[in-house]
Amino acid sequence: MKKSFYSALLLFLFATTVNGEQYHIQAGAATVNITPPVGIWQVGWLAREKPSESIADEIYAKALVLSDGQTRVAIITMDLLKTHQSMVDSLRNDIYTRTGIKQDHILITASHTHFAPRCQINATGPYEKAYALTVLGKIAGAVQTANSNMQDAWVGAVKGHAPEYTFNRRVVKEDGTVFNSWRYPKDTTGLTFGPIDPDVGVFVIDNRYDQSIARIINYATHPVCGMNEMYAISADFPRYATDVIEKIEGGICMFALGTAGNQVPVEREGYSRYQIGRGIGAEALKALQRKKVYANFPIGVITQKIRMATKKNTFVKGDSVDVEIQVMAIGDIVIVGLPGEVMVELGLELKAKSGLENVFIFELSNGGNVGYILSEQDYADGGYEALNGALGPGSGEMIVNTALQLIQKLKPVTSAAKTEKPAAVNSSFESFSQKGYDIKKKQLQE
Repeated sequence: MKKSFYSALLLFLFATTVNGEQYHIQAGAATVNITPPVGIWQVGWLAREKPSESIADEIYAKALVLSDGQTRVAIITMDLLKTHQSMVDSLRNDIYTRTGIKQDHILITASHTHFAPRCQINATGPYEKAYALTVLGKIAGAVQTANSNMQDAWVGAVKGHAPEYTFNRRVVKEDGTVFNSWRYPKDTTGLTFGPIDPDVGVFVIDNRYDQSIARIINYATHPVCGMNEMYAISADFPRYATDVIEKIEGGICMFALGTAGNQVPVEREGYSRYQIGRGIGAEALKALQRKKVYANFPIGVITQKIRMATKKNTFVKGDSVDVEIQVMAIGDIVIVGLPGEVMVELGLELKAKSGLENVFIFELSNGGNVGYILSEQDYADGGYEALNGALGPGSGEMIVNTALQLIQKLKPVTSAAKTEKPAAVNSSFESFSQKGYDIKKKQLQE
């Protein structure tokens, strides 16, 4: 009798009406190993003179599918340097064919590990093209698996802070000039450091029994640790951050890079990838202990391309390029997919002006190989990033303003009512009563 009552309660919680519409939140997740063979060439700015020689840690692609009963979205994270446009287009089309998820409802992002293999379908190397085609098939299969394993879900977001692992590499001298400090200076006398984004954001997806379906950690600093292992394939510190969550909370943990264009870790050598990764993972784990999860809300997504002028560069051919901005609203949690490597000042501005508590920004999303995305002040200051951005002054502000406009258009979603999960709804029906708890406690003692 009790089980029937609580079954009815759960069905009520998952099928109530919000603003005249009925929303039934479901989610599924899957992971796939995309570790390449040793001997493949790596990517990144590191001056490598030969192919990879070993595997420091395996690399993965992970997929999350969410639905409110009317709208389905997919989020894919990959332990790769970037997302190439040809790869994104191919993946979106394949996923749509397999699952029916609309192409513009799919967000694809890369962690930006500088120890990743080349993964381009137009590559000419002996391994690279075959590897890339294999990876595309595996990722589409992971999304298909996640879509097939959908279950009732509760969704939330929490936020920790880890300022100790990152710094702004664009440093200002006393005379006002800006230079890039690739490592944290031993002597900081007379130096002024730009801002950082210390947030360790965690997107939370649980099933109805308080078990983890998936988490997404969002943190902003370059994955460039492990400099003593230049010729080893690695996911870098994100691997060890997600490991903390998966080993303790279960489920699948994904990593999405924040606005890390000018953000680098305070340590790069030695065991830094393990220490920084585990530290970020521990901060995420601590934040998760304060989680609150919700159901019965809508999901919305807007994907918009804007034509932007380019400056003379090695990234884009022609005088202009289409840049994609994508905003997903999962209730009042907003995920913004931006192309390129975005300066942290722009990310902080976007978060502050959004008016929302939980805004996750995933850079290097959905193709668009435009290099660094800077503010007008960054362009005026010059330096490495200004030389290596395909877009001209004003582009960063235009992208931020476009994202804010899209967030505003999704206000009916972000302001919709939602149902908080009652504290009584736990991982077993017995836990609804003190009697059940006492029985379990006694069994454990015996």
